[in-house]
Amino acid sequence: MQNTTPDLVSTLARKIMVGTDGDYNEMMFSPVISALSPPLETGINAGFYRQDAFLAVIFITDAKEQSTFSPKDFQQFLNTKKGDPNKVLAYGVINKLAEQQTCRSSEDLDGKLEEFLGSVVNGDKAQTNVLSLCATDYGVKLAEFARDIVRRTAGTVKLSRTPNEKTIVVKYGTQVIPNSVTDGWVYEPATRSILLAEGIKWDYQGPGVGLTIDFEAIDIEQP
Repeated sequence: MQNTTPDLVSTLARKIMVGTDGDYNEMMFSPVISALSPPLETGINAGFYRQDAFLAVIFITDAKEQSTFSPKDFQQFLNTKKGDPNKVLAYGVINKLAEQQTCRSSEDLDGKLEEFLGSVVNGDKAQTNVLSLCATDYGVKLAEFARDIVRRTAGTVKLSRTPNEKTIVVKYGTQVIPNSVTDGWVYEPATRSILLAEGIKWDYQGPGVGLTIDFEAIDIEQP
């Protein structure tokens, strides 16, 4: 699926509709591995995986991870698949082990999913990539994951031509991103790239909205 897919929302809803058949074991790691491996990768999922892109996985579940893969196995598969651990991001809305007494689940929990979520490049001790399924506002906070993905994946944009630096305009949808080291962008002549700061306050404007960079190109004489 792409931004240009006709009737995108309805098509996506049909594809992610949850059925009632299948294995009674509730698994998170195995389906991801299957989706990124033949025959699914080269069949119905053809075109989804791109070697040069970031890969972000998001788990929303009240169950424990019951596949045969360990967190280390799963992380190794994704790291090998991408070839760069820094391009693997993961997020979760889950029942946390620390909240077992206050956030009841229908089954006993284990630490497999939390261990994996803490092992990725965006995992940290503050668990900013993990939300509690029992939080009444997790639906609202889920949007923060989208902002984090944008922030992490849009860090460097290589330009096709050399720009007149004074004419560069960087926008995210209708939001103009300032020329700032701390909360905007800077131009790096050595690599002909726009570098985006982590401090940018992204104004999320819905699906299909992306980054645009306009500038007047200048011709550089070759020796």
